[in-house]
Amino acid sequence: MVTEAVNHDPAATFLLTGSHVAGRPSMGVWLSYGLGSMNRDLPLFCVLVTKGKGGQPLPERLWGSGFLSARHLGVQLRAGVDTVLILNDPPGLDRRTGGACSTL
Repeated sequence: MVTEAVNHDPAATFLLTGSHVAGRPSMGVWLSYGLGSMNRDLPLFCVLVTKGKGGQPLPERLWGSGFLSARHLGVQLRAGVDTVLILNDPPGLDRRTGGACSTL
């Protein structure tokens, strides 16, 4: 791939979104937009985070949905116990009691 960008950041943005300007949909978003999904319960695509590197090495704008709907946004998978943050209940909350705090 060839780009006219003189710095690394605009070149990485071009590589992942097809444009030097931030805010455009990424390749994964365009694929999910065009191809859809065979299962509505699974994310359209996932973004992997490097373990022990202090979080996502790529800014979200490089894998974000840009001007397309947020339903095409990738789901960030983290290293560790809570791979996807919204799947487990926060400490102190219990589903059996309807979300009431179990310490009260």
